[in-house]
Amino acid sequence: MTKLKEAIHLDYVTVKPYFTVKNLLIFSVVALFLTTMSDNISSGIGVGLMIATLFVSYPFVLCEKSNLDALYTTLSVKRKTVVQGRYVFTLLLNICAVLFSFILATAGLLIAKAAGFSTGIGGEGYLESTLLLSAIFILIQCIQLPIFFKLGYTKAKVFSILPFAVMMAGYMAFMTLKNISTGLASFLDKLAGSGLIVPLLIALIVVIVFISYGLSVVFYRKREF
Repeated sequence: MTKLKEAIHLDYVTVKPYFTVKNLLIFSVVALFLTTMSDNISSGIGVGLMIATLFVSYPFVLCEKSNLDALYTTLSVKRKTVVQGRYVFTLLLNICAVLFSFILATAGLLIAKAAGFSTGIGGEGYLESTLLLSAIFILIQCIQLPIFFKLGYTKAKVFSILPFAVMMAGYMAFMTLKNISTGLASFLDKLAGSGLIVPLLIALIVVIVFISYGLSVVFYRKREF
């Protein structure tokens, strides 16, 4: 447990320098702008999840530059522990991103509503939209992580961009299809009304994470340092 905490802390130290006031301000402005324009909290949360997805690769960059993977071996840190630490860190990063984005987005909508630019708080179905966005970005992360563990950052960085592009294109295509297809929209409305969509999305996220984790453990154990 101690080594797991140390692995998580090391990942945090790796990412911490990037949480500058400048970067946070840029992120805040973008999140507030998108939330106000769309009149939906999930837009701001999507920005936070996007930033978290970009930060997922940073620990791998440091490990490669400083040869920390070989150091873990020297210190007798189990490779499974390193993988566990990276996944727990990613989970914590996503939670912080969602919470921070939610606070920003809510503040943005309250300000917009007071100024007469917004018609409500959150937007219709914002919980489902937020969970869908979370599932998409977590899926992207869960595809990227095994690739990073298998190839290392330098070899994997090109491949790691592909799932991001494919998932975002898929999401846009799905939302477009939903808007033009009355049958799909009706089915989704019935699914949302049944109360099943939220537990289904949560179950999907859990399954994706466990599959990704298992692959990462297998790939990382086979790496040579």
